Amino acid sequence: QAARVEYVEHVVRRVHRGVLPFLPPIERAIGILEDVKALIEPDGVVTDELRSSIRDALPAGLPNLQRFINQSAKNFRDALPSEWAHPNGSPTSPNANSIKTPEQLSVVHMNDLDRAAYVARCRGPGVTRRKKAPVHFGLDALSHFCDWKLCYDLSEPNFGKGDSIEFDQAGHDNVMHICAVSGLDGGSATPLDLDKLDRAFVCVDCPRGTRGAVFLSWRDAVRANPLVFPLF
Repeated sequence: QAARVEYVEHVVRRVHRGVLPFLPPIERAIGILEDVKALIEPDGVVTDELRSSIRDALPAGLPNLQRFINQSAKNFRDALPSEWAHPNGSPTSPNANSIKTPEQLSVVHMNDLDRAAYVARCRGPGVTRRKKAPVHFGLDALSHFCDWKLCYDLSEPNFGKGDSIEFDQAGHDNVMHICAVSGLDGGSATPLDLDKLDRAFVCVDCPRGTRGAVFLSWRDAVRANPLVFPLF
């Protein structure tokens, strides 16, 4: 609990808001911050001295947080289906060893992965491959931390190594179709590009006498995976 308080106050509150979604959950982050972890194991009495020691140990763990972000992005990039349009080149990841302050943590090298057609589904506990499975677009998949068989060990990076996330070909195809009828390039359109269009879609197969959704946003249309056409 002491480590949590210091981590939130001296790391989480200082990182750029764009970095925040890609930091691991606090409980997992403590394990990555090796010097902090060593201070709180075994458990003991929380004192002002302990809090001060934790605070002093936090900077040494920042490179590991950057390595976690870098490796997650690399695994995402490497795991993309070969038939999907890939970004040109591979941006250089920030040098983790140069990270001295929370403000230096960066996700700029991941921006080219934020494509609406990069659709992934969660396969955590209580969901199946299709039914009730949360759907993620672009970088949303890297900010999704499901604890089901998800590994946070730096030697076994999380994305593509467990059973929690899988790329969704049907979702990808549906986004490509939506981009095409919306006048966007599906190979480069971002989720924000589609959000800005703010178009409504209709479910072709939804029974009209039910409570099922008939008018859908593009995200809902892909999640439901119906046949859709745009309402102009």
